Amino acid sequence: MTAVTGFVDLDVAATQRMLALVDQAGTQEGKYRVDAQGAQGVQVGDHNTQSNTFTSPPAG
Repeated sequence: MTAVTGFVDLDVAATQRMLALVDQAGTQEGKYRVDAQGAQGVQVGDHNTQSNTFTSPPAG
């Protein structure tokens, strides 16, 4: 399986193996398992900051 992130092709299986080596506890806890299907405005990772402004649609 291959995921495309920007201009870099990442071998997902190799990345999962690397994460298991460098953070065994996080991998076992599911820290790197993310399902963002259908999501909008998503941030994945540690120490993120997000500011949202919600407005009403213009009157019709």
